[in-house]
Amino acid sequence: MVLRGIAWFCFDPVTFDSAIYFEIASLIRGGRWAEALAYDYPPLYPLLIAGLQSVVGRADTAGLLIAAVADLAILVPIVAIARVTAGEDAAWGAAFLWVVHLSAI
Repeated sequence: MVLRGIAWFCFDPVTFDSAIYFEIASLIRGGRWAEALAYDYPPLYPLLIAGLQSVVGRADTAGLLIAAVADLAILVPIVAIARVTAGEDAAWGAAFLWVVHLSAI
């Protein structure tokens, strides 16, 4: 978790397709649903950003918080599958690997 904290402070949230998601969220917040749904991107993430942005104030902060929650939530099925298929030690190992894996940070 320390690595995630460090990465979070050094991370530029506007990379790859983030700018498009932020734009879609802005369209959703403005009530321009037809324009928002015209993009070839799934609408759930921008919808969540639009909703949370009204609480936290910024689209990038909302996106990072949603990503952090999703990142923690995925640990539940990772640990459960590893526990069922390979045992308790493997479950802890799988959780550790997810926490330190670069693409997950």
